[in-house]
Amino acid sequence: MAASMIFGLETSLYLRILLNMLGLAYGLLYHFVFVKTMSYCNRKQWLKFSE
Repeated sequence: MAASMIFGLETSLYLRILLNMLGLAYGLLYHFVFVKTMSYCNRKQWLKFSE
């Protein structure tokens, strides 16, 4: 609402789409880093138990 007052309707629409795409990219990056980190931790834990 405030963005449309400041930037106008068309620019605020582009800004909202851009921010949604950046949020999606951030979420995917977080997901992949989290999965890799948990996989690494599980492997380290498994190696510790198998010794």
